[in-house]
Amino acid sequence: KIQEGNWESLISYLREALQEKEELYINKTAEIIAKIKIYSIIKELREKENERIEEGLQKKEVQDTLSALTGRYNQIRKENEEGLIVINSEDEEFSLSKLSTGAKDQVFLALRTGFAKLSMQSQSAFLILDDAFQHSDWERRKNLVTQIVKLAESGWQIFYFTMDNHLKILLQTEGEKLGNSFKLLELADNKSKQE
Repeated sequence: KIQEGNWESLISYLREALQEKEELYINKTAEIIAKIKIYSIIKELREKENERIEEGLQKKEVQDTLSALTGRYNQIRKENEEGLIVINSEDEEFSLSKLSTGAKDQVFLALRTGFAKLSMQSQSAFLILDDAFQHSDWERRKNLVTQIVKLAESGWQIFYFTMDNHLKILLQTEGEKLGNSFKLLELADNKSKQE
């Protein structure tokens, strides 16, 4: 407590209070500057990543994969407003966000595979697909399975999980071309075993 008339105590108290406020100001200022710096670094990294993605979208590996898997679109680009735009051989443009679920799945699979090919520099990799073709129409399913088998023939490992009997039959038929490299595993239903 500060006693009345004790100016030395008052001045000492004010100095301590001022020092606490200065330390608080310095800490808050440092925190704000650090957050601004981190934000600018993240923004710069995001811009560089977006540039690399946009460049990658124009690469042959991505466009060839897009054409092979979709059977319809042969180019893709990114726009600020619309996002991803796919282009067919007649130069018709379609916003990816407005495509059917199956068409979107095909484009995203093509992008993942194309970018994997780019990053692996033509080395083999693997894909794990969980009913990736279930939303595609039956005509496109055959092409998708054919393309995945071609990928497997080039050395990629493909794991495809499905509960769709039509896809199972397509995979089994096309997979036989791989000989001993193709394995079909079926998980039995517990109810079926008990009956």
